[in-house]
Amino acid sequence: MNKLLISGATLGLIAVIMGALGDHTFTLTPDTTESLQTAIRYNMLYAVLISCIALAPSLPGLRIAGLVFTAGTILFSFSIYAAIMTGIDSLTYITPLGGLMIMAGWGCLIYAGFKRHAS
Repeated sequence: MNKLLISGATLGLIAVIMGALGDHTFTLTPDTTESLQTAIRYNMLYAVLISCIALAPSLPGLRIAGLVFTAGTILFSFSIYAAIMTGIDSLTYITPLGGLMIMAGWGCLIYAGFKRHAS
């Protein structure tokens, strides 16, 4: 079982579901529409990246990058989703932590590239 691939695919599915809910179910203001679009964009982008990492040959640090991207995407996008769905705006205080995790994921990916080059 490839847990990282399942995570990436699940994140992709959730991005599509949130897009449909945003278009057909939620009552959104222009600000919440923009926030939802940002959350969906990041969610889908990292769903694809995580899925690609899961399918790539094993490199030192690559799996860690995928896990960090997964955590960062959940913290970033899901905090926005939760704030929109509950009306509790303070949930977006978690969003920057997700952004930092995503940045750390890129750092892990850079590390994996150097490790591959060095071996």
